[in-house]
Amino acid sequence: MAAKVVLGLTLALGLIGGLLTVFYEHQLLKDARTALECSVCKTSQLTGTVGDCCIEFDTVDHATRDFFLPLLTSLQRTTFFKYFKVDLNKPCPFWQEDGQCMYRDCSVCECDPKEIPKKWLEEDDKLKQTPISKLADSAAGLIGQSHEDKCRQQEKNCEHSASVEKELGRIDRSHSDPKADYFNPWEEMAHPSNVWTEQEEREDAMAYVNLELNPERFTGYSGASAWRVWKAIYLENCFEGFEGGKSVCREKRVFFRLISGLQSSITTQIANDYRFDNGRYGPNVEFFTRAVGAHPDRLTNMYFAYLFLLRALAKAAPVLKHYDYATGNAREDAHTMQLLQALVDHQSEPSLPQLANGAVTLFNGNGNGNGNGGGAAPHTLCMGGFNETGMFEVEAAQRSPLDAVYARELEEKRELREQFVAKFHNISRIMDCVGCEKCKMWGKLETLGIGTAIKILLASESCEEVQDLSRNEVIALVNTAAQLAKSVGTVPKFKRLEVQQVATKAAVYGGVPLAVLVVLATLLVERLRKRKSAAAAGGLQNGAASLGAKKTS
Repeated sequence: MAAKVVLGLTLALGLIGGLLTVFYEHQLLKDARTALECSVCKTSQLTGTVGDCCIEFDTVDHATRDFFLPLLTSLQRTTFFKYFKVDLNKPCPFWQEDGQCMYRDCSVCECDPKEIPKKWLEEDDKLKQTPISKLADSAAGLIGQSHEDKCRQQEKNCEHSASVEKELGRIDRSHSDPKADYFNPWEEMAHPSNVWTEQEEREDAMAYVNLELNPERFTGYSGASAWRVWKAIYLENCFEGFEGGKSVCREKRVFFRLISGLQSSITTQIANDYRFDNGRYGPNVEFFTRAVGAHPDRLTNMYFAYLFLLRALAKAAPVLKHYDYATGNAREDAHTMQLLQALVDHQSEPSLPQLANGAVTLFNGNGNGNGNGGGAAPHTLCMGGFNETGMFEVEAAQRSPLDAVYARELEEKRELREQFVAKFHNISRIMDCVGCEKCKMWGKLETLGIGTAIKILLASESCEEVQDLSRNEVIALVNTAAQLAKSVGTVPKFKRLEVQQVATKAAVYGGVPLAVLVVLATLLVERLRKRKSAAAAGGLQNGAASLGAKKTS
């Protein structure tokens, strides 16, 4: 009897899952799908345009799903973009760090020098004036081992705690006493306008990391150490008196949105690849909705940071299309160049190259894509969704050299730019205080990616700052855009999982009929709402027509 009950319940849940799959795959049910999500999901339903941008959320979702996500993911798999050079042993400059996270998943598996393109090692050799032979000798015991063997050996050396903390430390975004003694204060100073992040100074201390083998995910690192890092970022590096509102100047809003968007993206990646108590990895819906999904401002800022990165890629297109992507494999290098050109060639409809999972046709010959309704393709619109014009500039109408007000505002903008640079520079330094190697590596990469985007978008008219992008900056820029694309692309997935959870609970407690009734009731409510809205609109039109008729008579 018990076996029959279990079998019946399994079949019921399977039926619910199948119905929901059809429900989500069918394009004609889009409105009903949205209505269902609005009714049962805790994740905010974003509509209209992205804050401080000129593009709608729906357009961004379509472009991400159909264009950017598959393209950027393919770029991440190429040899050029999957190796990042970083110093993970740099001490925290602001407070005494308690020590490194000892969870196995916190450790980073560094690359065997044999993996790295010879050309890169030769360039590194010139920088640190160390023969490649010595570099190879320093890897004694690792040469001859496969990369996987070395990783397993490193994992054995890590102490794994008996249990993983159940929740990543909550971040208190409110302001508190700046005299608190949880960190050592630092001085803010002006830096060269093209230096937006902490520059790695010790070439011999830097190592290559394979990003593909060290994915951004939940590692178990949380608690006081993680809380202190984000607390320092928000407390000391966001502009005084700013609470995320629209009343402050645009530059301050942009800064806050970038930092908030970065944190939201990191949290989304953690929730999407979460390690549960039983050791299984998978999406944690409750964690995502609590930390990101239920907060429309955090979701909006994540979209904003994403569009900011896409705009930087578009502006740097002339440099990126002619960058040296050589790794020693001519065939793969050509493929990398083809992918990159398809990404940044936003002025015309690019022919998408063959991706890792086969040919993908994204847009038709007329340039129309899903969700755009004609005109420019969604991906083209996204590349121009953010407009950096006017940043740190005084309005043209106020430009009068003899005007004292203009001179004062010009000086204020100059000082604001210096603060902007100094604060972001400090944030990049705070990443050395992260107590988890893998978290630190991704934090340093993504702050470098955003810093590179800022450098590109706020470059001078001659764009001299963009001409000399380093290899690490290009790698960080593309990978940060890819991670943001993954985060934005994951939001619909979490909404779908929320609906599935509600339907599953309904099936468990009330059987399949109740689950179906939940779906049908939601659709009925949405249909009645639309009828009421249409009737109201019709009444307004009739009223306007009657008024016009009276005036005519």
